[in-house]
Amino acid sequence: MRTVRWLCSGLFSTLLLASCGGGGGPGVEEPLARHLVGTSGSGFPGVFDEIFVLIRKDGDVLTLVGDGRPLTAADSGTSVSIGPSDDAQFLALAAVLTNGIDDLISVRTQSAAGGGETIGPESSNLEGLLPGVPNPDLTGFTLTRIEIRVDQLTFSHPMGTTTMDFTGSIIFHGVRY
Repeated sequence: MRTVRWLCSGLFSTLLLASCGGGGGPGVEEPLARHLVGTSGSGFPGVFDEIFVLIRKDGDVLTLVGDGRPLTAADSGTSVSIGPSDDAQFLALAAVLTNGIDDLISVRTQSAAGGGETIGPESSNLEGLLPGVPNPDLTGFTLTRIEIRVDQLTFSHPMGTTTMDFTGSIIFHGVRY
């Protein structure tokens, strides 16, 4: 896995997928993986109070996490979920994450002033995630929704610039088939 910094050297996201599933049976929705996000930066030109979180493959946006709605400081301590009926690209992302191929995916945090992106193959992020599933991704599961949890999101505006701090996680939920 490698981290690519875009436009603003202080803005980054950290990809870490870890087990949070409970081993439910077929048809029982469970959290399958999570992506921890830590983004911070200061001195961004201009004043802005919102960010977007995107999941991409080969540069193409597969989903705007949170149904394309920007995240603001008011979202701190909340969660937003999207599913197949909320986002036209959800099924494309679900297909990538469950196709049995070790796809290269990225998560990008985007603001008006720039963004940061973490890129890595599924195998390095999903390896050992679910006991008894030897595949590089979530093969054997149907992705049902993606949840973004916003632990903290703050903005300040010293001298006409923007400083921000964002911590949260993207949680992939699904059912075993």
